[in-house]
Amino acid sequence: GSTENECKLGEKVVEHVRSIEKVRFCNAGTDATYHAIRLARAYTGRKKIMKFEGAYHGWHDYVDFAVAPPAEKVGTKHPVSTGILPEAVEKTVVVPWNDASSFEKAARENGEDLAAVIVEPILHNVGCIMPKEGFLQTVREVTEEVNAVLIFDEVITGFRHGLGGAQEIFGVYPDLTCFAKSLANGYAIGGVGGIEEIMDQLKPIGGAHMAGTYCANPISVAAALATLGELEGGAVHERLFKLGDMARKGLAEVLGDLKIKAQVSGFRSIFNIYFTDEEIVDYRSLLGNDSESFLKYNRGMRERGFLFVAHPLKRCHLSDAHTEEDVRRFIEASRDVLSKIKRQVEG
Repeated sequence: GSTENECKLGEKVVEHVRSIEKVRFCNAGTDATYHAIRLARAYTGRKKIMKFEGAYHGWHDYVDFAVAPPAEKVGTKHPVSTGILPEAVEKTVVVPWNDASSFEKAARENGEDLAAVIVEPILHNVGCIMPKEGFLQTVREVTEEVNAVLIFDEVITGFRHGLGGAQEIFGVYPDLTCFAKSLANGYAIGGVGGIEEIMDQLKPIGGAHMAGTYCANPISVAAALATLGELEGGAVHERLFKLGDMARKGLAEVLGDLKIKAQVSGFRSIFNIYFTDEEIVDYRSLLGNDSESFLKYNRGMRERGFLFVAHPLKRCHLSDAHTEEDVRRFIEASRDVLSKIKRQVEG
């Protein structure tokens, strides 16, 4: 059964996320996207879903496609795992990020059986690729036109970029929202929330099943309530966004001073470096990213005490534990490592 704190947390989420009228908690982001898609299918009676190339929405069969495909697989569904049902592949449509015309065409072609479109409102799985102006609005308008459910995967953006999520920042509101670890500052939690009409598809009101022994467990719920309590004053976000600006500006200055073929991307408390000078608008723009240079940078930064994920398209997150001095040390270390890489390249 539900606990008092679970109810309090639900009320807090509804208070802060404008599009959410009802919410149900689970254990992780994968759980959340799985249940959101099940809800969309239950609500519409349709089978197909659409996702964007380069986006990651968890490891389940509904969405584990075209997450970071090699160049020769770009433009295909490219299942990430063996063992995925062929029927799941058949019922999933993949389109390029930020390409409004391709999206509109695919949505209308599949509209009669399109249950949902699932979107990372900022493409953070491959670093940080912002939506083009008007792109999310187009996605919202077309999903309404074809009567498909719009799902925002705010596992990364939600609560980290602001209490109202990316949807509040862009002014585009989905039918369902998925969130996870950011809500509880890293403790295991997930959730899906949205408009009442769709959420009422869940049992005991509707027929869609969602359950789990550790869903809304007391430890994770307590962590989430404590996290929201820290964020609600606004000071934590304000400080983190300032640190993010400082990190991006400092790293960009280093790249400019050294005339290195690379660029800095990011948003608010997130930043990353791409070793390419091509304009980054979608996953395909990243195919020319110099992975070897990134791995040299990664290795050099680790040797100086800065931990990066060993993947050339992953992002860096700042937390409330970081200080301006940490960011200054990061920039100085980056200058040292990148200078060394430049000397090696120039021989």
